[in-house]
Amino acid sequence: MKSFFSSACLCVFLLLAAASTAPGSSVEVHLIDGPTSGIVALYLFDSPESFTDLRTPYRSVRFDLSEEPTLRIEGVPPGVYALLVYLDENANGRLDRNFIGIPTEPIGFSNQYVPRGPPTFPRAAFTLTNETARFDVELQRPLGDRGRIAAGVGVLGRSSPYVDSSTQVVRFIPAVYYLGNRIQIFGPAAQLGIVSGDALSLALRAQYQPGVYKEKDSPILEGLGNRRDTMLLGLAGGWSAPNRFELSASYSHDVLDRVGGGLGRLSLSRTIPAGPVRITPSIGLNWLSAKMGNDFFGVPASRATPTRPAYRLSDTWNGTAGLNLFIEVTPNWQAILGIGAERLNSQITRSPIVADDWVWNGFFSLGRVF
Repeated sequence: MKSFFSSACLCVFLLLAAASTAPGSSVEVHLIDGPTSGIVALYLFDSPESFTDLRTPYRSVRFDLSEEPTLRIEGVPPGVYALLVYLDENANGRLDRNFIGIPTEPIGFSNQYVPRGPPTFPRAAFTLTNETARFDVELQRPLGDRGRIAAGVGVLGRSSPYVDSSTQVVRFIPAVYYLGNRIQIFGPAAQLGIVSGDALSLALRAQYQPGVYKEKDSPILEGLGNRRDTMLLGLAGGWSAPNRFELSASYSHDVLDRVGGGLGRLSLSRTIPAGPVRITPSIGLNWLSAKMGNDFFGVPASRATPTRPAYRLSDTWNGTAGLNLFIEVTPNWQAILGIGAERLNSQITRSPIVADDWVWNGFFSLGRVF
């Protein structure tokens, strides 16, 4: 029995020793027209979830090119992976990003994948067997030197909560936007980055706000006057929370004082990868100041009628839910689909001009990034 026990222990020891000394597979990178000095980092991701925000690699290795020109990750078990390579220009040990999370340092991916938007795992993925996987990688700044422009077509829609309103806004629009390291322009909205961090960001945001209704939209609105367009200006911030949750908050004020007051938003979201699609559900709260709420849903005493009594609101909070889909049709062509709903506060639904408890909105665009 003692001899058997000793033999069993010896077998276990030999198996463990063999496992610990097994060379495993390796991933090797050759930089195309790359730098000959500086710090280069290799990030190896083993799942679409970890690849989503390029923050939590399965393995990471850093190289000083002046000392080690060969870029290789050793001892990697066989499996499916995606590789990110970046030049750490300021040697701070992390991939620098702008305030909306786009990397600002030169990056490259396996399979010579060059995305023009949020990268998707399948296009960079490869199967690692017991042989060395070798990749030629060209490092490029995601936004280039002058930013990127996207152009296409889009359609947006919004329901009307007003009594007997036949206006369900559906509008075809040109979908044109600009992405720069500090400035982004998305149709009627623009933002300027103030603070860019690995987890926190802050931006100055301006947005055109169309009037919410015209008298002709419904008989109940006659005599209230057409609502005026205005411009909102404020701050928008974001925090990358644990487990890939994103918390965002913003406040915008009517700087032209055509309506008065302002809007506040708070939302929590999380991106879920599904092949070439990134699915982002969200929940949140919208705060509506009394001045803006009364412009949207109130009835001033001077415009009251027997069938439309005067009505005033105070500040209100409305719950929201949404679902956004980003679809990488090709590395250059992108589709975006968004659906949202806002549950109106009871103060709003008690207004004599309001009939619905919910406001629905949607957006779809297809565009090419240049």
